[in-house]
Amino acid sequence: MNPTNYLELLKLAAPETIVVLTALIVLAADLITMRDLELRFRLVICALISCAGCAAAIAWMLVLPEHADVHGMLVIDPLTQLVKIGVLVMAILAPGLAVARATRAVVLGLVDDEFDRWFRPW
Repeated sequence: MNPTNYLELLKLAAPETIVVLTALIVLAADLITMRDLELRFRLVICALISCAGCAAAIAWMLVLPEHADVHGMLVIDPLTQLVKIGVLVMAILAPGLAVARATRAVVLGLVDDEFDRWFRPW
């Protein structure tokens, strides 16, 4: 049996760790500090935080490229990193599109209709 270096595993899984920590920061920021603010403002701030976290994860993969095979359980090579970067780019686009849609609703004066559509109870 081969000994496992958990610090090395954490270093290899750093982009995923950054994304998880960013999600927790977004939840904490929204639930703790921005509870009394307007919904549109909260949406924009949370979108900015999540995009920054995804960009940090992409930067980590580009600056510190890793190549590893941890007993076949975790394989990191250029192809897996390319796929991860593609998924993170799509994750950046999702809040960006949500903010763009909210901005469009504000410009057209359809804010109440748009937010009712988003947050309407089933």
